[in-house]
Amino acid sequence: LGKILKPFVDKRRDFFTENSGVFSFGDITERNYRSGSSLSDFTLFHSRRIGLDAAGHEIPILGGGRLTGRAGAFEIGALSMTTRAAEGLPGESFSVLRAKRTVEGVGDFGAIAINRQAMDGSGGQNRTYGFEANLAPHRYLRINSYLAGVDDASTGSDWAGRIWAGWRDTFWNVSAGTKRVGEDFNPKVGFVRRRGVQQSYATAGVHIQPSSVRWLTEVNPFADIEYVTDLDGRLLTRSFDASVEMDYSSGGGVGLQVQDEFERLD
Repeated sequence: LGKILKPFVDKRRDFFTENSGVFSFGDITERNYRSGSSLSDFTLFHSRRIGLDAAGHEIPILGGGRLTGRAGAFEIGALSMTTRAAEGLPGESFSVLRAKRTVEGVGDFGAIAINRQAMDGSGGQNRTYGFEANLAPHRYLRINSYLAGVDDASTGSDWAGRIWAGWRDTFWNVSAGTKRVGEDFNPKVGFVRRRGVQQSYATAGVHIQPSSVRWLTEVNPFADIEYVTDLDGRLLTRSFDASVEMDYSSGGGVGLQVQDEFERLD
């Protein structure tokens, strides 16, 4: 668990965290929707890959720059950094280009390209690229999707993709999605929690607001299921969760939850 969380909880670095949302690409979440994953599960750009090794030791940064802003209808971002050789790693250059366009009443579309290259002449290089469409064609409907690829000098090429749709109105809260991550999909300026998997997720719930009971503001029963297999279809993880929550007008609440989980350990 420590190895998973460490890249996200160490000390802040203002240069990278300021306007970092411009470079976000991956398992984004929609407010008040349940999606089964987040950027901490899959993101193509994770700034802590620059200037730190896998154990969290600092790598000296020679210099670099970042540009974020708007150009016409596009939100753009560009970043370039160079690090020195240290901790057994060669000096490296990092380049990121990001563009996103929002279409009123439809949603936003974007692309990202990332390059990490060794500067010692060894030929070590990792290129990542991705395209996304995040749609809001209706007041209550959200659709998130992306397709990404990796070209690595040592492991070759592989791809990942995700599509998710959710509906949330005053009564219903339902969503479903599927994601595929290749075995050799390793974006070396990003973070991927699990590779070589096919994940399916679905949830359904309702928000009941009983007007006849003054002390009770809402009753929210829901259930969700996550089903993860390897790329050959062998079950790796299955999680089922059923819950009912009640919110009181006083601000308190009570809930009951039942979980059933399966995890294959090789």
